Amino acid sequence: MWTHLGISGKVEHPQCKIEHPCLPEGTFLHFICDVPHIVKCIRNHMMKHKYGQVGEYQANFQHYERLFEAEKKAAIKVVPKLTEHHVKPQKLQTMNVRLATQLFSRSVSIGLKVYRQMMVPGFADSFGTEQFTMLLNDLFDILNSKVPAAGIRKGSPKIKFLDDFLAMLNETESIPNVKLFASRQTIESLRVTLMSVLSLVEFLFNQGVSYILTASLNQDPLERFFGLVRSFGGDEDHPTVTKFSQLFRLLSLYTPVKLATKGNCEAGDERVLLSTFESLGEKRREALLQKRKVKDEVFQRLTSLPSRGLSAPFDDDVYSVSSPEKAALYYLAGYVAHKMMK
Repeated sequence: MWTHLGISGKVEHPQCKIEHPCLPEGTFLHFICDVPHIVKCIRNHMMKHKYGQVGEYQANFQHYERLFEAEKKAAIKVVPKLTEHHVKPQKLQTMNVRLATQLFSRSVSIGLKVYRQMMVPGFADSFGTEQFTMLLNDLFDILNSKVPAAGIRKGSPKIKFLDDFLAMLNETESIPNVKLFASRQTIESLRVTLMSVLSLVEFLFNQGVSYILTASLNQDPLERFFGLVRSFGGDEDHPTVTKFSQLFRLLSLYTPVKLATKGNCEAGDERVLLSTFESLGEKRREALLQKRKVKDEVFQRLTSLPSRGLSAPFDDDVYSVSSPEKAALYYLAGYVAHKMMK
């Protein structure tokens, strides 16, 4: 469809928009590929081909697999949320966007860095994978912003990041005989998407918009709605236009009718709600008292320990970190101490 309309993601002659056929001159239709779907395609491509180039960095999917295997044996994990489903997704799991975005996350990038700095075997050359992971993390965050605090604003460094990422895509494709981090079709779709987002950002700012939530440009809400319609169709998961209209009207009434049929105004329910509220308030007060008690006890124990003079030499071996597990332990200890001081 893109080709028939003149849209192209080829680096030689990219085209991301066409003039609107019905609206006044100067109004354009922008074409955008679903960003979560792009991230999922990148993960699947890397999982299949094992490595790929992005800019000056070469990413290797085996680093993610080694990270999971190392973390699996650790009692205290550097990346606790990393599971086998992230690095070895099965069948329908390859279609799960959440698993793909969590793999290309800041925490995984930091985890790879920790293992490399600790000189763990198998991570000596993981720097490229770290940078690649962080790039995709930042790209997805920018192109999937949902709250005003994360939106794109005029003069934001996020705009420069998108420009730089687009330039990096072009540079990577210009390298002869390079093995890319994604399929040619995925990269062309990403190029069109980046160009469209940058063009829309400029247009909307000129119209006086203060910030832009890029998640509104993605297809997830639409896909969820169509999935809901198909699920209501029973065995017929490809409804006709007439059937779709009927299901749409049914769904429009389903929620308010369901709430009305299940609602009641009996006095007994109000007393239950009131007693539940009082019970929750009491539990909250008990939790606060317990928290203060634990905090005072820890503080008392820490202050009762024999202190070392400021002039006393410290043993460097005490603070040396020899493994990622110990690094995570020291980090947790510092975090707990910091929280206890508040």
